[in-house]
Order: sequence, then structure tokens, then C-alpha cells
Amino acid sequence: MTFKAKVEHAAAVTKWKADQQIRIVKANKEISDMENQIKERIYILGETTMALADQGNVSQPELQSQLKDLVEMRKYFFQLQSNLEAIKNEAPPPPPVEPVPNIAQPYPVAQGLVCPQCGRPIVGKFCPEHGLEGVAPVPASPQMPSPMPEPQTYPEMPANPEFTEVPVVPPATPEPATPVVPEMPDLPPAPPLPPMPDLTEIEALEGEAPDGEDKPGNDEDGWVTA
Repeated sequence: MTFKAKVEHAAAVTKWKADQQIRIVKANKEISDMENQIKERIYILGETTMALADQGNVSQPELQSQLKDLVEMRKYFFQLQSNLEAIKNEAPPPPPVEPVPNIAQPYPVAQGLVCPQCGRPIVGKFCPEHGLEGVAPVPASPQMPSPMPEPQTYPEMPANPEFTEVPVVPPATPEPATPVVPEMPDLPPAPPLPPMPDLTEIEALEGEAPDGEDKPGNDEDGWVTA
């Protein structure tokens, strides 16, 4: 078989499988539809037979046993429905009841008897702590409230004509302090200058020469020569 024949055969097989699956699905659908129709017919037939049995028109012994079981099953079915409705109509549990607070009861009051030692009211005739026979309490005398003292008044002081009210002067705002510059100390006086010599005397002294020495002169260029 050539390669082309193999490819064509494989394509034909693939096409056939796809067509086969389509026909299988279609056949299953037709079978399912027919099965549902048969069940529906059987249901109608059963309901019709049950109606005839209720009227007493079914006399076949083969059907009598089946109808009897169906009647019992129908009764149980109705009972289950009644139980379901009862469950739906149940009331929720009531809220919890708050406990009543325990109020402490007062101690029993004695019948007008007190202990002569501790003075506490007692029940019966004897004090349970001291063992003494109770006596009637002595009524306390009512105390009158003490009167309030009257407010004390003082004589007014005469006005002093010499007294004059001094006005209150607000404190003055202090002025900013002026910086103090220290004074320079006095310097000592300068020493006197020596007297200036007389020019004429200086010229006279320069013109004189010691004995045996020539008087210096000037050459032509202006230099001093000995």
C-alpha cells in the first residue's frame, strides 16, 4: 500500500468514527426519549389502576397484592409529608429566662428586746452571744436642736479726715542703660626740648681749624677736600 493510500485510508477511518459517534449519540437520545414515554405511560396506567382499585373495580388476584403494597406506601408517603410540614411550622426556642436576683432578707427583728450588755436586738428572750435575758430598750430622749447664735455686729469706725488716699502710680519703664566708656589716664608731660644752637656759632666753628691743619675746601666737582 502506497503512502497516499495509507493517508486516504486513515482519513476515511477518522471520518467514519466521527459519523459513528454522532449516530450513537442520536440513538441514545431516541432510546432515552422512548424510555421516558414508557415510564410516563406506566405511571398513567398505575394511577388509573389505583383509581379503579379505590372504586373496587379491580378483581384480578395478580393486581390485588401489588395494589395493596401501593396503598400502604401511599399512606406512608402522606405521613412523611405531614411530618415535613410539622417540622417547618416548629417555633424557635424561647429566650433564656433571666435569674431573679437574690435579695438578702433582713435579719429578723426582735420583739422589743435587746441584750443588756451589748445592746443588740435579740430574737427570743436570751442573747445568743452573752446568754443574758433580754430587756426592753430604753427610749432615747429627743434632742432639741441648739439655737443658732446671732451674728455679732461691730461698730463702724469714724472716718479720719486727715487720711488722704494716695494714688497708685504705676512703675516707670526703666530707660536703657548707656554704656560707660572708661576714661583714659592722664599722660605725663613731655620733657622739654634742648635749645637749638645758633647757626652763626656753628658756621664759625666749622670755619676754624686746629693749628697746623688746613681748612677743608671744595674742589671743582664740589667734593670736600682736606
